[in-house]
Amino acid sequence: MKKNHKEEVKGLQAQIVSSGFIVEVDAPKSQDLAKIMEDTRAQYDELARKNREELDKYWSQQTEESTTVVTTQSAEVGAAEMLLTDLRCTV
Repeated sequence: MKKNHKEEVKGLQAQIVSSGFIVEVDAPKSQDLAKIMEDTRAQYDELARKNREELDKYWSQQTEESTTVVTTQSAEVGAAEMLLTDLRCTV
């Protein structure tokens, strides 16, 4: 059975070769995966840079706001301490 199969395959191959039938495949060009990875990495790096900048800006703003609040509250505490001292002297 195996022998018959091999003979049939050889016969069919010979027919194909002798028929002069040519098959052309119209396939799209293969993609350059290295280029795709490089582009993806560049996009990732740009996004990471933008996120770092936004985060730095956010933390700077938060720090400034906290510093302003602390300064204002420190001044209020100082004024309250003076008032308390004056009231103690009065009492």
